Amino acid sequence: MADIKPPTEPPVAPPPPPPNAAEAKPLPKQNPALKAMGLPRMRLPSRNWMIFIGVMSAWAGGIAYDRHHKQKAKDYWIRAVAPLAEVPLPTTVLPRKVTIYLQAPPGDTLFSAKEYFHEYVKPILASAALDYDIVEIRKEGGTWKTVRDAVWRTRRALNQTGSTSGKKAAVVGEVVEEDPVEALRKRTGITREPGVGGELVIGRHVWKEWMHGLQDGWLTPLSEIPPQNLPPAEDETRPMDQEKYVEMALEGAQPEFFAAPVQAIPYPHMLGFLNMPWRIARYFNQRKLADDVGREVAKACFGMARPGLDMDADLILKHEEKDWVSSVWEKSEEVETTKDEVKKEPLKEKLEHLEEKIVEEIHHVEEKALEFVAEGGLGSYSTPGVEAAQEVLDNLKKADEKKLEERKAAEEKEAVEEKKKEEEKKAWVSPKIWQLPMKPDSRILEGLRSFELPLEAERPKEDYAKWW
Repeated sequence: MADIKPPTEPPVAPPPPPPNAAEAKPLPKQNPALKAMGLPRMRLPSRNWMIFIGVMSAWAGGIAYDRHHKQKAKDYWIRAVAPLAEVPLPTTVLPRKVTIYLQAPPGDTLFSAKEYFHEYVKPILASAALDYDIVEIRKEGGTWKTVRDAVWRTRRALNQTGSTSGKKAAVVGEVVEEDPVEALRKRTGITREPGVGGELVIGRHVWKEWMHGLQDGWLTPLSEIPPQNLPPAEDETRPMDQEKYVEMALEGAQPEFFAAPVQAIPYPHMLGFLNMPWRIARYFNQRKLADDVGREVAKACFGMARPGLDMDADLILKHEEKDWVSSVWEKSEEVETTKDEVKKEPLKEKLEHLEEKIVEEIHHVEEKALEFVAEGGLGSYSTPGVEAAQEVLDNLKKADEKKLEERKAAEEKEAVEEKKKEEEKKAWVSPKIWQLPMKPDSRILEGLRSFELPLEAERPKEDYAKWW
C-alpha cells in the first residue's frame, strides 16, 4: 500500500523590504572632539524646546528693538539741543536756570520719580548746558504749599517795595531783606544769561498741585496773608475754596509776575497686579515715551515762550489720572485718639521704667531706716549717730527733689515736642489736592506762558516710520 504523505505547506515568503531601505543614509560620524568630551550627537531640539526658544527669542527681540529706538529718540533730542551748549558765555554770566518740580507719584515713593528724571529728562538738560533747581516733594500737598508760599513771598515783597525788584528778595516776617547770594552777585557784576527761565512740572499730580498753589497764592487777599514768621493756621493747611475766587481781586499783582513759562512733562505711572497686561505693553513701547518727553524738555531748553497754554489747563495730562491707585480717590478720615488708648511701650522703655521703680523703692526703704535711726531706734541714743543719719536723710531728700524737678522739665519738653509734631502732621494730612477738580481762573490763565519748539528742531516723520 502506497504511503499517503500529507500535502506540504508552501514556504512563507520573506517580508518585503521597507521602502527606501536601500536608499537610507548612514548617520554621519560624530565629531571626535565632542565625542571625547562626552557630549551627545548634535540634533534638532524637541518640540517643547522649540516653543520655549521661540517665545524667549520674541520677548528678547521686542525688548532689544524697543530699547534701540528709545535710545535713538533720546539721541535725537540730545543732538537737537547740543548747539545751545556751544554758545560761548562771558565769565561773569551764568547760564539760564529752570525749576523742576519732582514729587512722588500716587502710591509710590520719590525714588521712582528720581529714576524717571535721570532716565528721560536729565540727559537733555545736560546736553543743553542748562542750569536747573530740583524741588523734591515726598508727600501730597507739598507742591501746592511750596508754590503758594513762593507767591506769597513775592506779593509781600511787591507790597513792600512797590517794584519788580522785590520778586527776588527774601522775606522775613514783614521785613524785606535782600538775598545775600544775589547781593554778592550784584556787587561782583555776575548776571544771568538773557532769556526766560521756566518751570518743568513732571506728572499730572504735580500739575494739579502747581495750578492750585498758583491760584491760592495770587487770589488770596493781602489782608489774609499771614506773616512768614507766624505758624500756619488751620485754614492755611487746606486749599482755598474756589468759589471765593470770583469775589477776590489780584491785589498788588500783574500778569507778568504770575509765573515763568511752564511746561508739563508726561509721567505715566501705573501700579497693581491686575494692570499687568497694560504695564507689559508699556514696557515694550518706551520709545514713544522717550520721544514725547524729549520734545517737551527740548522746548524748555530752547526758551521760546508764548502767551497761553497748549490746551485747556484741565486737559493737560488728564489721561494719567486713570493710572492712579484707587486710594487716591478715597475720602480722608481723620482718626481721633482718645484718652483711654494706651501707647505700646517698647521693651527698652519698659525695662527703664521698671528700673526707676526699683530704685525708688530702695530709696524709700533707706529713708524709713534713716528716719528710724534718727528718732533713736535700736537704742542708738548717741548724738553723732543721730546727726549723721539726719544729714544723710536730708541729702537723699534734696536729691529726690532735684530728680523730680528734672523729670517735670523733661516731661514738659516732651509734651511741647509732641504738640509740635501733631501740628506738623495735621498740616500735611489735611490737604487732598489730587481729588479736587481743576477750575483754573481766567485771570490766572491770562498770565501763564508756555514753551514752543522751533520748526527746524522738530523731528522728521521719516524717523517714526522706521519704528514699525
